[in-house]
Amino acid sequence: MNFCPILFTRRHAFAVLLLAWLCGCLPILAELQNAETEVILSNSGDYFDTDANLPAPVTPSSFIGAYVHLHRIAVPSDPLEKRLADIEAAVATARRAGITVLMPYVADSAGRAYYPSTHHPENLYGDWDAAGAFIATARKAGMAVYPTVPVLVSGHEEPRGILEKHPEWALRNEAGKKYGFISPANTEARAWVVGALNELVARYKLKGVTLDYVRYPNRPMMLDEASMAAYNEATGGAPYTVNDRGDTPY
Repeated sequence: MNFCPILFTRRHAFAVLLLAWLCGCLPILAELQNAETEVILSNSGDYFDTDANLPAPVTPSSFIGAYVHLHRIAVPSDPLEKRLADIEAAVATARRAGITVLMPYVADSAGRAYYPSTHHPENLYGDWDAAGAFIATARKAGMAVYPTVPVLVSGHEEPRGILEKHPEWALRNEAGKKYGFISPANTEARAWVVGALNELVARYKLKGVTLDYVRYPNRPMMLDEASMAAYNEATGGAPYTVNDRGDTPY
C-alpha cells in the first residue's frame, strides 16, 4: 500500500540533527524550532484552509509511523472520486496495522508540491489539494499526520522546480554544472525553504513535520556561486568542496 513503517527515537533525532549541522542546514532548523511545531528529521480542487474543513490535529499516544507516497495512492491521472476513495482505503489499512502517525510526502523530489502553494511553482495535482484531502481523512480516523518534505532536493541530476526559477541557488559539481539540489549556504535559498515550510505548517495547522533530504548529494559538490564567493573572501580562496574527505573517494 506504499507505506514504509518506522519507529523514530530521540537517539535517531539527535544523530540526524548532527548530520544536518554538518551539512550547514542548522539555520533552517533553528528558524523552524522557533515555531510551535515539532520537527522530525529523516534522511525521506478541495481546500482545507479553514477550521470547518480541516479536523484538529491529533497527538499520538505512541509514535509508530509510516511514510506515505501520496502520489502512488492518489494517482494524479485518476478521477477525483477514485483518488478520495483510495486515500480513505489507505488510511484505513494503516489504522488496522497499528500505525499511529502517517507521514505523507507533500512534494516530490522534482520540486512539485501536492497542494496549492505560493512557494512551489507547480502543483502535481493542478488546483486540487491532495495533501489536504489526505490530512483531513487521517485526522478524521484519529491518526496524527506529520507531512514529509524533501527539503533540499529539487530535480536530482538537473535543476527543477524552484531551481528553474532560481538556478543561482543550485549546488554545482567541480566542473560548474548545476544540480537539482538547493544550496543550504545560500541565504535567499534558505529563506525560501523556511517560507515554504511555514506555509505548510500554517495551512494545515500542523503539530509535526518530517524533513527529508536535509543533506548534500553523495558526490563532490561546490556551493552556489554567491556562497562560494563569500567563502573565498572569508578564507582567502582556500580549496574547498562540500564532500571533501580524505578517507573516501568523495
